[in-house]
Amino acid sequence: MANPSSMSAYNEEALLRQWQAGSESAFTAIYLHHVLPLLRLATAKLGSRAVAEELVQDTFLALVDQRAQLDPTLGVGGYLAVLLRRKIYNHYRQTLLQASYQTHLRIHFNEHSRDTEASLELTEIERLVQEGVRKLPQQCRSVYQLSREEHLSHQEIAERLGISYHTVEQHIRRALRGLRQQLPGYSWLLALCCCVKNLGS
Repeated sequence: MANPSSMSAYNEEALLRQWQAGSESAFTAIYLHHVLPLLRLATAKLGSRAVAEELVQDTFLALVDQRAQLDPTLGVGGYLAVLLRRKIYNHYRQTLLQASYQTHLRIHFNEHSRDTEASLELTEIERLVQEGVRKLPQQCRSVYQLSREEHLSHQEIAERLGISYHTVEQHIRRALRGLRQQLPGYSWLLALCCCVKNLGS
């Protein structure tokens, strides 16, 4: 099997076939070819580089999940763009839902009761997060815990576990995606839990 890095020109059909056969370097070549255009698209739509990076990574995770079903003759550029636009739409929708929820709190609770409600809800979310972490696949769970509990960098995790930096990044994204799916409508509280844990450590 040819090494993708040795190819004189980008050949997506060949790379997709190699990736479907198990070549991680082929996936890296595909990723590097598409990631910057997708980032430009997402940043232009969202106005936030950080959010754009997260949604682009989630888009590639979705591509990984569909690897076996991809038709190499069709390429993935258009498919990635469609996936990303859906994620941007869902992000806006979730942002509106969060704003609606926060408005509901302001209207229906005074300052004291709102603080109490938030504290109780945060405790419950932290419990659910821990349950969700225990359900993650073993290596995904290990990577997540090293990142969130031991506060290791992605490179430090890669060296400790003997895996690539890119694999660490994918495990982190997969773990966060899994936790968000278990806590629909509460991604903002999930982020808050992570921030509180990091500040308190």
